[in-house]
Amino acid sequence: MQRTSEARRWSGLRSSQSSHTDRTNPVGGRNGPALPDRFKDFTGPRWANTGVRKMGIEMESKSNIEDLVRDFFEAGDRQDSELFLQSTHAQFRVVASDYPAPGQTSVISRQDFAQLLRDGKLGGEPRKIEFRSIDSIGENAANVRVHLAGPSLDFENTMSIVREEGKFKVIQDHARVAPRAD
Repeated sequence: MQRTSEARRWSGLRSSQSSHTDRTNPVGGRNGPALPDRFKDFTGPRWANTGVRKMGIEMESKSNIEDLVRDFFEAGDRQDSELFLQSTHAQFRVVASDYPAPGQTSVISRQDFAQLLRDGKLGGEPRKIEFRSIDSIGENAANVRVHLAGPSLDFENTMSIVREEGKFKVIQDHARVAPRAD
């Protein structure tokens, strides 16, 4: 009984209205009472300073993320350390599974990776990018999964992207490298 009256009070419903249910609303009983429209998307003034916001990255941001990911991989394909540094966060790192050999894992810092590009020890082969998913984590972060097909190697990458000072940057790239299977 206590829970039911709290749910009614929270949702602003009178006792006579509590039998109305909305199957998409988990508040209250099995299906919960219907919430007033002002609670549906948490963007009203009541929620302005609570940190509760609509989740998701707008389409324009997804396009910016795709462009960032393309720049990141183009930097590797061209061995362009400057483009690489522009597209990565200061705390960037690569986690490479099965590199430099099967069963091994390498963790490479941003500066070390940039140096490997400058020295011509990584990259240098054009690869085809296939986006598998872009999953938003609020408005300022996302996880991106891509498949890269190169002339001799295939890559499965999961990238963590963050927005800093209004721009998206790659903060981590977890890559699984394998010889190309044709």
